[in-house]
Amino acid sequence: MPMIYLYGLKWNKNPKYLRPVDAMTEAQARAAWADPSAVFSVSAGPDLEPGKVPDFTITAGVNERVIMDRYQPTGRLASSYSYQAETTIRDGSQLFLCQVDLWRADKTYSTYSYQPDGSGRTMVWEGDEHVVYAFSGLDVSGNWLKPGLSWGDWERVGYHEPDYLPLDPRQGTEIARN
Repeated sequence: MPMIYLYGLKWNKNPKYLRPVDAMTEAQARAAWADPSAVFSVSAGPDLEPGKVPDFTITAGVNERVIMDRYQPTGRLASSYSYQAETTIRDGSQLFLCQVDLWRADKTYSTYSYQPDGSGRTMVWEGDEHVVYAFSGLDVSGNWLKPGLSWGDWERVGYHEPDYLPLDPRQGTEIARN
């Protein structure tokens, strides 16, 4: 099946409205890519069209971040990977995976954040409270995506399986509870 790309400001994840928000043509998306202050997204999938669930959405340009979302069959988010450009997104610099958000079918959620210095955090729900745990000395070498993103490189980045370290709260230090 051919890969179809739909461009816009972002992807509407509401299962009732699966489509780009503020849809763009490819030419408009290329212009957004060329403008360092612009934000745009590309959603992709075989025979993708509005109303269908994409395989992934890549959003580029928010604070020099690249965010790659994947979806559950219903259209709800399954995972979101946030990468920070080492310099700028549009120069193809390597990307560092700084945050991982995971949603499960049972509606549980996990989030992990990382820094290039080997520190990290995770937030978990314990009863009615969320608790934040901190980590140090992490091996984050698998968090780098090299090379970074370039125009049209959607599938390599969209289907990339990050090699990140899940953070176990039992091995961290509690730093916040509310």
